[in-house]
Amino acid sequence: ADSEDGRRAILGSAFLLLAGAFVAAGVVAWFGAPLIARLVLGDAALAPLVRIAAVSLSLQCFLIIPLAEVQLREESRLFVAAGLGRLIVQITLNIVLLVYFGLGMRGVLLAALAANVAVGFPLAIRFLRRAGPRYSRSAMRDILRLGLPFIGVQLAKFVQTFGDRYFLRFASSTAAVGLYGLGYQFGFLLAQVGFAPFITAWEPLRFEIARRPDRDAVFNRVFLFLNIVLLSAAVAITLF
Repeated sequence: ADSEDGRRAILGSAFLLLAGAFVAAGVVAWFGAPLIARLVLGDAALAPLVRIAAVSLSLQCFLIIPLAEVQLREESRLFVAAGLGRLIVQITLNIVLLVYFGLGMRGVLLAALAANVAVGFPLAIRFLRRAGPRYSRSAMRDILRLGLPFIGVQLAKFVQTFGDRYFLRFASSTAAVGLYGLGYQFGFLLAQVGFAPFITAWEPLRFEIARRPDRDAVFNRVFLFLNIVLLSAAVAITLF
């Protein structure tokens, strides 16, 4: 969009679409909690845990678009502060709820929910004050046309990454799944240390570069150097 009102309408449209999608998914998970608990955790009595996760899922919409707007406006201090604030709240509550109250898995899920509320609500209020209740039907249509095909891709990536835990629980126990998940974090180091800092800065910048006459050469160099960094980091994690 070339105008500020146009940009706000696009952001507002994205926020409304995402909020609707996440709330719908949360509602389905809430009412399907007994079935999900039986299939995933092996016990329908654990449905309350699934419901906590469902509420936390619904609140993700308060984080994604407001943080994307912060990136687009290159407000790096606020972006880092939001990430650190969420991390501090979650870690603190994990310690309190796990160590002092002994809530186990429920404590971990409640800590994540509280972190989403503590950081998501202020960001959402700030975003709505700036963007306003604007929306655009054409923007919504374009977002859906572009985004819907990616839903299948994301589901496939999720199953590819986390599907093995389902079979591990049947072969062993939920404790084994927890230990496996902890060890799996070393695999995620590559994305968290090597890729995440880059993509945080690159995502809003690439659209500006796309308008430049030398965009192909810039994209080419960035792709090359990013792969050099990622391959080097992968080798370092594997060796050490």
